[in-house]
Amino acid sequence: MGLFLRPTVIAGDKLENDFAVIHQGRTVGRIRLATERSPVFWTYAITVPLPVPPDSSGGAADLEDAKSRFRDAWERLYCGLDRKSIELWHHTQEFCASTAASLVRSSPSSASTSKA
Repeated sequence: MGLFLRPTVIAGDKLENDFAVIHQGRTVGRIRLATERSPVFWTYAITVPLPVPPDSSGGAADLEDAKSRFRDAWERLYCGLDRKSIELWHHTQEFCASTAASLVRSSPSSASTSKA
């Protein structure tokens, strides 16, 4: 169903064992190794701005299992979406991205501060 993984990058840092799940050019979820947990395990979550069922996130023994579980959950969710829901999801995601971009552009630059 056209899913692929892209390394997660936060504040310019590429995170190890952490991936955004992409569908048709849009981020639809995340798969990562939860090293803060004991025992360590892989987690997956669908993150579209729509109501999602409880099985849209969970844990897995390894990366391949997490990818498989994500794919199954995504196929169940995506196949049940109507055109209006998909349009709402795209509109919401685009609005959030443009709002975040405008906030970054309007924030004061740390370079403009000076010490006396």
